[in-house]
This record gives sequence, C-alpha cells and structure tokens, in this order.
Amino acid sequence: EAVAELSGNSINEMAREIFSVYVCMRWAPSSDFRKIAEEEMSTNQLFEQSVWEHYQDSTFVPLRCSRNVNVYGNQLEEGQTNYEAFAAEIESLVKWFETEETGAVEKRLEHLEKARLKKKQDVV
Repeated sequence: EAVAELSGNSINEMAREIFSVYVCMRWAPSSDFRKIAEEEMSTNQLFEQSVWEHYQDSTFVPLRCSRNVNVYGNQLEEGQTNYEAFAAEIESLVKWFETEETGAVEKRLEHLEKARLKKKQDVV
C-alpha cells in the first residue's frame, strides 16, 4: 500500500506537502508548565530541582508555537498565488505576536523577572 502511494506521488508533490513553517516563542510558565516539569522530573527526563530553578536557568523553558503554515496547498482566492496566501498567513502571525508584546504573557514574564531579581538581591 505504501509503495503504491509513493509511486503515485511525484517528488514535487511530496515536497510541497511537507513544506510548512511554524514559529515558537518563549512563554510565561503556567500551572500546565509546572505539571509537565514535575512529570519530566518524576520520570528522570529532567534532573531534580525546583520548577522555578529550571525556568530561571533555562533547562526547561515553556514555548508557545503557532500552527503549521503551509507554503503550498492553501485555499487560494482567484488569481492569488501560493506565496501571497502564505505571506498573508505569516503576516497574521506577526500581528498577533506584536499585539501580545503588551498582553497578558508579557505581564506574567515581567512579574517573573521582578521576582527573580528580588530573589537575587535577597541572596546578596
């Protein structure tokens, strides 16, 4: 069955199907992040220390990723090229990231950074 499927596809078609982009950015830790980090430590996939310390020293970092944006195979409007559809999708991601710059995640990250700096000062 796999041979029949592969022989029915051209290399060009297969390349187009896998050609996609996604974007990830550092995210503020949440309760989900804490639970995942604790699960990773309980199975020895992550060494034991506090979740805060893992976040602080970047040994376990939460990421927020976009969905895959296909370069080819998007729903095209009449006369629109694959590139134009792809560029419009990417532009919508850019606008979202720019909006989020002053959103809830940024506020959580600022709060964490202030707490980290305060903890450092208390140690000194």
